[in-house]
Amino acid sequence: MNKSATRTPLYMMPNRHRLPIPEPETPYTPPREKKSIYCSPRKNINTPGRRYTREVEKDKPKPTQEETDIPIDSLNNYFPFNAPQHSIVEMQEQQIMFVRSKLKKAHKMELEIRERMKRVTKLKEKSIEIETEGYYYESMKLWAERLHLMKGIYGISHEKVAKSVVKFVNSCNVYAMSDMTPKFMELLHMAEQHTLQKNYEFDEQLKYRSITLSNISFQHRRHNNLAKALDYAKQAYECEKSYEIHVGPKNYDRSGLADAHLNLGTVLSQLGHHELALAHAKKALNILMEEQTAMEDDIYFVHGKSPRVRPANTEETREAIYNSIIVAHNNIANELEFLSRALEAKEWHIRALSTSEAKLGPHHAMTSKMKKNLAKFLRTWEVPEEKIQSRLNFTNTTIISNTEDLLAEDYISY
Repeated sequence: MNKSATRTPLYMMPNRHRLPIPEPETPYTPPREKKSIYCSPRKNINTPGRRYTREVEKDKPKPTQEETDIPIDSLNNYFPFNAPQHSIVEMQEQQIMFVRSKLKKAHKMELEIRERMKRVTKLKEKSIEIETEGYYYESMKLWAERLHLMKGIYGISHEKVAKSVVKFVNSCNVYAMSDMTPKFMELLHMAEQHTLQKNYEFDEQLKYRSITLSNISFQHRRHNNLAKALDYAKQAYECEKSYEIHVGPKNYDRSGLADAHLNLGTVLSQLGHHELALAHAKKALNILMEEQTAMEDDIYFVHGKSPRVRPANTEETREAIYNSIIVAHNNIANELEFLSRALEAKEWHIRALSTSEAKLGPHHAMTSKMKKNLAKFLRTWEVPEEKIQSRLNFTNTTIISNTEDLLAEDYISY
């Protein structure tokens, strides 16, 4: 007997290990309705055999001819050649030539930058060398050329360019004020151009511009060009006010604003506007006294409201503020003397001398100068006694006594 004939096939045997298939939890959704289009080999003839079908979604609009066509202008925006007019091989060749030309330009630009960097290094070394030999004007000329090359390489706001500009502006101001010749006056105007925002951008730009403008005003005042001196002094004052707004009152060192008041008051005094010059000197003194109190207590009092810790309290900073305070006392005394207020002027001369002796010492150059000023005042006003009364009754016709009218004019606005 054939045993294979009685054996049950495998597909008919029950599977004891098979688990029931769970029904799907999601509800049944019927398939999307589709439309079949039947095409026969010959038109309008129904023939048996294979049928050609294609499925089209219902209610789908057919694309128009304008939508299927690719405009040539759109291809020209991506490729530097007219793609439809060339074969694929020609297009590939043009692409290769285009990439090669770009690489060639990039390589040429890299070589030019390397040559400029070498030139920048040589100019720096040459400038430092001739500066040590005492040729300051020629050194600053080379430094200005170096800055022009660096601006073309890095841009106007790069950190390296900013540091070089600050060094250049400081050096120009120092050398121009040490040698007050027309040749070095050009250095101040070079520094002024480098502090313009359209040329360079760096931190404390308004501060350095204010210092440069004040020094230019001093140079014009020294050469008795008072109109230009007043113009530059007003620009320096406006820069200090803008810088205070820019950094905020808590981060602003107001001694720069006091110096701007002193410079502006000195020019106005030479122009004969002693009332307004006196107002500027007193304004500067008030600011400087606040700075002195803040410096000695290591705290800034911003308009008497919000204190902050002073960032630097060095001997150089203290001496600069003390010098400005003494100059403010002396300017007030001089303006009172011009206004024929001799008794008040004497008191301010004595204050200037005592402040200089207490803060700078009896042997300081500023102290010697204040002693000479007081001695000159005493010789002029106190001998004889009747001279004081005659000076007090003297009316200076060049003085504008109405301070409100002066402040209303276009000199300055607080």
